[in-house]
Amino acid sequence: MYPNFDEILEELSYKVGIVDLTKESHKTQLVKLLRERGIDSAQQLADRASIVFEYIKENTPKPKRIIKEDEVVKGKDSGNIYTVKTFNPNRHVKPTDAEIEKAKEKNGGKLPSDDEEEPTTGKSVFGNNGGASVFDEPSATQSEPKSEPVKLTPRQQEITQSLNNGDISEIVKESDEINALRDKGIAGAGGSVPSYGEKSVTSAANEFKGDGFSNFKETNAEAIEVEKKNILANSKANARKVKEVSKQLGVSTDEAVDYLAQRKVWGDLELQRLKDNSESLWYIGGNKGLRKDEKVFRDWADASFDGAHATLHAVRTNSNIDVSKPFHVIQSNPAKGGADAAIYSHLQDKYEEAKQSGNADDIKHYEREIKAFDKLGFNDTMVIGKDENDRTTVLHITNKKANELNDMWANTTPEYMLASIIKQFGKDVSEAVVTFAKDGIERCKDGKQATNRTFASMKIDENFIKLSETDEMKPYTDALRQHAGFNKFAQENGVDLEKASTTELLSATQQYIKSEEAKGKTVAYKPFGKVLTKVGEFAQVTKMKQKYPGIDFNSESVSMAVKNKNDEKDLVAAVHSDMVNQIGKADSERGFPDKDGNNGPHTEAYIATVIHSMHFDLMVENYDGNLAAVTGIRDSVPGDFRGCLAELSGFKGDIESEEGRAKLNKHLLKQCKINATTGFIEITSPNGTVSLAEDSWRTSGESKKVEKKLGKGLRECVASKVDGRKNSK
Repeated sequence: MYPNFDEILEELSYKVGIVDLTKESHKTQLVKLLRERGIDSAQQLADRASIVFEYIKENTPKPKRIIKEDEVVKGKDSGNIYTVKTFNPNRHVKPTDAEIEKAKEKNGGKLPSDDEEEPTTGKSVFGNNGGASVFDEPSATQSEPKSEPVKLTPRQQEITQSLNNGDISEIVKESDEINALRDKGIAGAGGSVPSYGEKSVTSAANEFKGDGFSNFKETNAEAIEVEKKNILANSKANARKVKEVSKQLGVSTDEAVDYLAQRKVWGDLELQRLKDNSESLWYIGGNKGLRKDEKVFRDWADASFDGAHATLHAVRTNSNIDVSKPFHVIQSNPAKGGADAAIYSHLQDKYEEAKQSGNADDIKHYEREIKAFDKLGFNDTMVIGKDENDRTTVLHITNKKANELNDMWANTTPEYMLASIIKQFGKDVSEAVVTFAKDGIERCKDGKQATNRTFASMKIDENFIKLSETDEMKPYTDALRQHAGFNKFAQENGVDLEKASTTELLSATQQYIKSEEAKGKTVAYKPFGKVLTKVGEFAQVTKMKQKYPGIDFNSESVSMAVKNKNDEKDLVAAVHSDMVNQIGKADSERGFPDKDGNNGPHTEAYIATVIHSMHFDLMVENYDGNLAAVTGIRDSVPGDFRGCLAELSGFKGDIESEEGRAKLNKHLLKQCKINATTGFIEITSPNGTVSLAEDSWRTSGESKKVEKKLGKGLRECVASKVDGRKNSK
């Protein structure tokens, strides 16, 4: 699900007046609005929006200031009468003349002014400082966490009070209610099927904890034995799978066969459970359900079973949770009314209790828990329980489906990445590089408008028209006929779009684009430029050429559409390549890399954006016990990443102390390199050159994406550490 940003910004403007996302208070309100709509990555989206907003603000000529007369308002909550610069219907109403006169009498003939922004009630679940700067030196003393009370719904208050009383029954109840929704395909921003997958991980983990898995095996012993025989009967076909599971779990071959049989039986039971629920997503088609496709289901069921075991392994071996006490695995739910805010409020309450009691250990514990909750906002699931001293502790988990850690780790836009790089630049950088990055943003933003302009000015030949009349193109030409603004323009110019031929329709489209540009306006890429893009796309499909032999796919107009489509596809990659080369050139002119191999300021800034977007800096920081990554059957922890980043980069310092970890982060900035050909982040040490992050800039459909995955070298190292821990037990 993608949020309606126009709607969100309109609501935000009601709350804050003129939106300025460089203000923390405005950004906090944006986070709240995103969370209310079930957007899981609300803090990250708000951070991105703030960076882009700051770039636009700094590079937009400032208009002459117009002095606006103050407005007289009545506060909705306070009932007071005062003047403001901007009327906000969310906070103000218009007072009567009598109320105004009465207020003046009380205030010596004048009305008080209230130009200061009213304080917002409550705070973002994940705070105002989501994420850490890799440049920060560790402070000598930890700053006290903000502890303003979170504004909770009655249901959230029940959960908080239950947790305050040492009881997790309400969080269990809440989790069960969310799980029932996920079964029906009702989900947040992640999508119905992935949300069901996360739900299945949590419900299976809760089923298997304690004696649960032993009970499952005992209850289903006969079915498991049948599956074992099936696996052994097809030993050749299953040999690779058995070997991989044996390695990943650190168990014998026989135990791996047992595990695979147990997984299959659990999947059978889960499938039957979904089939028995007529409202489940098993029966939902499209990309919102499982489409009655057993292969799709099995992929998710296997990943859920694996993830449940990996989650419990992380809880037992790499968390602060005392497994002899009640704990529960839940999906993160930062939406309005969700459990995340209730848990956060509970942690704040316990922190206040600790301060009142003066217990230094408890104060330090809850400071850390609140800080982790603030910073680890990219989690998908979490485990809430008690530590050995009976204090609440939370394990935040980021979930990936693939066992080999090759899922996408982060996803953003080229514009955001370029704006982030600019923001990361210090003062001592080349103005040419900053300008080049700004040009790159404009190139990415202008790509679709360039397609519109090409479409408006090109010659349309009969082959382009024939291709536009195919069944495959009909949805796109129909979209032109249905566009309200275009219809109005056509009617004013004597064209009936409903009856117009394809030739007349495309000619009118060109005239409309030119007419709007002449007025200083732009038209939307969809549905106008989209026609040119789709012609260029279909013209390269072999089946289309076979289906329509009467079309010359090499004609001038069709060839231009093909070229435009490929230029669109290559634009983002070209911007990235040009940016990498420009950064390298600027540092080279300053003598970098220097004799010790240290990067220059431009390369450091680029690498810092990648390291932070991949959460490497947080992995290097000390979130041991509070953070884990469950990647299919494997559960990795910050220490795995920290150790691998140190080993692969040849860092010889201490990584156990706070100061040492800060030095490792700086070492990575100075020693990592950008591969000029691939754009990947690499590191060279006595062990050779390995890839740490795969930074892929590309066009996907109508979207421009920057996708980040763990580099091959880092993937293999982390997997080895995870497997090594299990094999050593």
